[in-house]
Amino acid sequence: MVSPGLLDATVQGLITGAVIAGGALGLSLIYDIAEVPNFAHGDMITIGAYLALVFNNPGGIPFLPDFGSVPL
Repeated sequence: MVSPGLLDATVQGLITGAVIAGGALGLSLIYDIAEVPNFAHGDMITIGAYLALVFNNPGGIPFLPDFGSVPL
């Protein structure tokens, strides 16, 4: 039987890894297409993360508005 703490840590690790992998994939795609490094890419990821934090159920708002902040 898997303990709940181990399962929670595994899921949180996968989510964190997916966010980092998404940022790295976006950075490599932009560099491959434009052949110029985009130094603002990390800032855009940070703004998107803060918007997701703000919209993440502050007062009964459902989870779907989080998906609107992903392209930002």
